[in-house]
Amino acid sequence: MKQEVTTISKTPLTQSVPPAKRLYLPDGESIASIHGLIAALQKMTQSSYAGYSRGNRNRFVAWVQATFNDPELAGRLSNTTTKEELLVELQESLARSAYREIQWLYHLLPKAWKVIVYNLLNKAGKKPAGQKRREPAEEHVLLSELSRMKEEFFRLQDSIKSTRKSQEACRLKEKGELEKIKSYEAKRKQKAGKLRRLAQEEHLFREKKQRLWRGEAAVKKAKASLAQKQAFLAGKEGRLRLLAQRHEKAKEAIRKEKFSIRADEHRLESRIEAAAGEEQQRKGRVAKERARQKQQERRLKKREQSLKHKEVALQGAQEVLLRKESALAHREAELREKQAKLAEEQRALILARRVFRSYNGGKGGKKI
Repeated sequence: MKQEVTTISKTPLTQSVPPAKRLYLPDGESIASIHGLIAALQKMTQSSYAGYSRGNRNRFVAWVQATFNDPELAGRLSNTTTKEELLVELQESLARSAYREIQWLYHLLPKAWKVIVYNLLNKAGKKPAGQKRREPAEEHVLLSELSRMKEEFFRLQDSIKSTRKSQEACRLKEKGELEKIKSYEAKRKQKAGKLRRLAQEEHLFREKKQRLWRGEAAVKKAKASLAQKQAFLAGKEGRLRLLAQRHEKAKEAIRKEKFSIRADEHRLESRIEAAAGEEQQRKGRVAKERARQKQQERRLKKREQSLKHKEVALQGAQEVLLRKESALAHREAELREKQAKLAEEQRALILARRVFRSYNGGKGGKKI
């Protein structure tokens, strides 16, 4: 039996909505009717209600407007500002809807029952004089009484239908058509069961499809993040390869600098050896002059010590060059300065040798 009061597009406020149109709260509770919404609002605290009503947007009002398709009710609910006003408006609207529905059902009753229900309907529909709004307790009593009357009406209607069916069955049995009707009813029930199963399967299929869409979206998102990570890793690998190439070039430059330093050391050693040979020759030539020879030997020893110190300094410079690659140019300058000093010493030695020769020749000695 249809439960609509005004038009087909509207859903009665006393009726429960299907699962697809229910309002789901964050705690997992689902609201399927105005009764459930009133109960949820009565249990809800003011802080929790404030989370559903922010600014001009109220989630409960939007759900009532979208589900029950009643612009007048939505307008009245939109004018409420607190939870208590919303509760009172919902209770009054539910009472009016139940009253209209029972009035509609009242016209379907047999004449014998209309007199019995008439007084109860007037009591539930009329408000006392001078009272603008019913008390919640009185409204609750009236609603419970209306629901009881509605259940009683449906039971009565079912009994009337069963009586009519039994009478019709007796009439059809006499005509021999009862078996056909039973088979037709069985087929109809079977088709209704199939339709229900198909609806359930369609609902499950939609849920699976939504889960599949969510999974595909998650996979796409994961693929995008993976591609970003791969691009980042590829860029990092390129930078590492570039750094490795620069490191190899720096190592090659250091190796070349080491070779050049070793060549300079060999040249310095050869020059030192040549200076030592010349010193030995000079010692042989001045063997007759003991005092000058000793003095010259002391000078040569001092110079050898200075050369050894210079060699130690060169070795230290080499170690410093190995540790500090950035100071190669400075160390080369120091080596050039030391070479200049050594050349000056060699020139001094040659000058001293010439003086000695000239002095030795002046004494009547043999000129070399």
